[in-house]
Amino acid sequence: MGKLVCIWICLLRNDFRLFKLNRMTSIVHANHFEKRTKIPEPDLSSKAVFPHQNRVKAIFDASMKWHLIETYGIDSFTELADGTLLFEHEYSDEDGLVSWILSMRTQATVIEPEAIRRKLYSIATEVAEKYKGGMKHE
Repeated sequence: MGKLVCIWICLLRNDFRLFKLNRMTSIVHANHFEKRTKIPEPDLSSKAVFPHQNRVKAIFDASMKWHLIETYGIDSFTELADGTLLFEHEYSDEDGLVSWILSMRTQATVIEPEAIRRKLYSIATEVAEKYKGGMKHE
């Protein structure tokens, strides 16, 4: 199902903004609207919407080739001699990257940046600790 968006003037920023209608719980509007004939085209390029902050470098199991192609395209990785895939890509959302890498379970190993490696280790340690032993009922 598609998401409905609308371009409205944002009173807070006094500029045009895209608003997702399904996120609105109540809409307050004036009784009178000025008709504007020209609405500026928003820059919806990936770089404008998701500005790159850093670059990730990871090794993926050969079985993940389809996933990399579907998500990032055929040029997002290099096939290494041992069949693994060297993935290098910019990212803008650290939490999104970490969640994506975690969804690969053991089929991806981040080489850099070190901060992402530490974050993955921390999360994996917390999860392992949570499930260590059995369930304790009161």
